[in-house]
Amino acid sequence: MEKWSFMSRAVIPAALPLLAMIVLELIYYNSWRIDNYGLHQGIAFISGIILFAVIALAPAYTYSVAFFRGATQAERIIASLVTPLAWLIKELYRVSEFFTLGETFYYGLSSIFLLSLFGSLALMAICEMIGRQRLNKRGLRTGPVITAIPVAAIAADIVVALLFFAWGMGVHGFYIYMKGYRLLFL
Repeated sequence: MEKWSFMSRAVIPAALPLLAMIVLELIYYNSWRIDNYGLHQGIAFISGIILFAVIALAPAYTYSVAFFRGATQAERIIASLVTPLAWLIKELYRVSEFFTLGETFYYGLSSIFLLSLFGSLALMAICEMIGRQRLNKRGLRTGPVITAIPVAAIAADIVVALLFFAWGMGVHGFYIYMKGYRLLFL
């Protein structure tokens, strides 16, 4: 399998969903400027859905493209986390306007960000196994498709998601989160 330049195998695959996220954020957060209320709400609704689809699915796109362009595993993982981490950093910056520095970082431990991280890791694991299977099928690689690390990443995501949903959609987790907040900041 041909190994592309670093720019082509890691930077561009990471940049495309990041750019899409930035454009969708601009559309979403500036839709209030539209005088027509119905049009404003429609654009905000649609751009918001697409925005979060891009954030959620960016790791799968980036990992797959980087995989088939010959990126190393470290390059694939780092490139795949660019969009979700950019979103997290942007959200932390947004809340830093009214939270202290400690509270801002603690906010980064909330369930939405943890689920996003574990979901990203699971998507990368799935893409790794699909990529291996395709390369094996083409005769470009030999070796097992399913190995311990991707399976562990998927299992961890399933466990975290089940705990979140089984625990009342995170309500009980939020109570623990708030108790930690009170211990640290009040």
